[in-house]
Amino acid sequence: MNVTTDSITPKKRPYRLGAREDGARLTRERILDAVADALTTRWYDELTFAELARAAGVSSPTLTNHFGDKHGLIAAYARERMSEEISEVRYSVEPGDIPGAIRVLLDDYEETGDMIIRTLAVEHRFPALTEVLAEGRAGHREWVAHIFEPYLPPRGRQRENAITRLVVCTDVYAWQLLRRDLGQSRTATRNHLLATVEAVTASLKEKTA
Repeated sequence: MNVTTDSITPKKRPYRLGAREDGARLTRERILDAVADALTTRWYDELTFAELARAAGVSSPTLTNHFGDKHGLIAAYARERMSEEISEVRYSVEPGDIPGAIRVLLDDYEETGDMIIRTLAVEHRFPALTEVLAEGRAGHREWVAHIFEPYLPPRGRQRENAITRLVVCTDVYAWQLLRRDLGQSRTATRNHLLATVEAVTASLKEKTA
């Protein structure tokens, strides 16, 4: 009886490869969980690879294999976690729904605002953060253009200026000023942001009437 090569090819290899891939993915997710927990209360420059490795239950070389260095790790967290989660919250509102937009914006900032402010505070000391934060700024502007589309001029410099005004009204620094610096309640913060944004959109409507 002849035995061909095909008949003895291992059948479980694809499964083992899949298991390894699943294991790597789960490890990556566990590391990103550790980053999320750390950044909730800690400053970027306080975090070390060794500390994050211990929190994730992995070795420092494992972190290096997945992310390269701390800058790569934070960039991955921002793109794979924060960007996706923020988009899910913010884009749940239909364009033109100003009260809904302010509500989801506050939901976002109450969760991530302090972390973002701490990161912005050290941006000038860590150039590697600049690209990540630039993506965040661009993402916020894109959301503003999407959500306030019904109120915007159709094109040109007037449109870009209108978007810029609405970006300023809804920026995380506006939230920080009201919630942290002035000690306003969430309800009061909502009302201030809503009044400011509605004033801008009303002025836009008057100019296009």
